[in-house]
Amino acid sequence: DSGASIRSLLRASQLFHDICAPLKYHCLSLTTASSIEHLHQELKHLENSPAHLRRILHLYISLSQSDIQGDTECDTISHIFYILQCAAETLKTLTFIYHNTVFSTSVLGQLLRRSFPVLTELTIHGFYPFPKMNKSFMPMLERLHLSGNRNPYGLLQLSSLDECFPSLSHLRISGLLMAGSFVEELKGAL
Repeated sequence: DSGASIRSLLRASQLFHDICAPLKYHCLSLTTASSIEHLHQELKHLENSPAHLRRILHLYISLSQSDIQGDTECDTISHIFYILQCAAETLKTLTFIYHNTVFSTSVLGQLLRRSFPVLTELTIHGFYPFPKMNKSFMPMLERLHLSGNRNPYGLLQLSSLDECFPSLSHLRISGLLMAGSFVEELKGAL
């Protein structure tokens, strides 16, 4: 659900509140700038509280072109990366959808350079850059879904996915269009 159930249980009684408080942030969906701002403020407020009260396991972030505009976009992106920083140690699944074609490469590149030690599943939609080979920031990543780059030619050659994601077992690439060169690269990799 939208979180209404957990919020209702948190208000039912002190006993229910104490039982449910550690579950409040386990599974989150952020689809508007206002929901991102709200969570950012809540996490700032909880900075000095015990870690189990702000544990995030599953996070879905989707920002449309119309939702973020001009001056507020930098703040929204800054808030997203603060949320990701807070979630990094416990985050298991992350979906990040970013439709801004002007900034998506730099924003998604910044995402790929973040350390997520227990992340097992990552979905990225937007014009993504290729991961850099220098360090494994996501050592437990098993499933990677990339979408938004119509012809990711060079992904399998230049960026050595084995080094970036040593536990990777499933790679899904979607949204391809006129990607003949990538098809040839894929044939060569198999």
